[in-house]
Amino acid sequence: MKSSRTSLALSWLLTIPAVPTTAHAQSFDLECAPIEENGEPKFGAQTIHYQIDRSSGRWCDRKCEKIETVARDAGTTVTLKDSLFYGDRTLIEYHDDAGLLVDSFALGTEFERILKHACTKDAFGNLTPYLAEPVRQKGSFPIKGADLFDDPKAKMPSGMVGFEVTADSEGVLRDCTITLSSGNASLDTRTCALVMERLRVLPARDRVGLPVEGKFRNRIRWFGDDD
Repeated sequence: MKSSRTSLALSWLLTIPAVPTTAHAQSFDLECAPIEENGEPKFGAQTIHYQIDRSSGRWCDRKCEKIETVARDAGTTVTLKDSLFYGDRTLIEYHDDAGLLVDSFALGTEFERILKHACTKDAFGNLTPYLAEPVRQKGSFPIKGADLFDDPKAKMPSGMVGFEVTADSEGVLRDCTITLSSGNASLDTRTCALVMERLRVLPARDRVGLPVEGKFRNRIRWFGDDD
């Protein structure tokens, strides 16, 4: 949802989109097709899990996790399954003749390295739980610029503040971290304080539907007196 000063009763009000424009890390399954070497299977078909953060352009932002081995005929296609929207998209093709991973969405070198390691657990480092659902905002998040400071005559600052919070399995928040600074330390600090005080979320859920700890990211645009 977009907003402008002309649509706001007060110029320093903020709005938070119902769907964050800077997406939190989404959860995916990745199927790696079998690859043969000298006519023999180099490794079997496997499904791994990883999280993607489109806003940072990193395809393995939270590292990766092997979920299960799947039976599948030998092939040359890697399919990405979106666990949030339940759609299948073919993102990568493996060309046996060239031995190259061809990326139809300009995947980064980190993701390419993972696939070249044959989708094995050893390539991924620290593991994270599979998330069927990420942390989601619960209800509205009403905040106005006057909430920033105790002095009602204080000049309202402007800026974009990005934040990340951890939500436990009951949706209780902790550890607010600034991911994008406004350049104003006081504005950053107060934004995190207001987020911790007023934001309500639903916890993430694992692949069997149980609530688990997870992360929530968003950005807040403050419209101040100078806008």
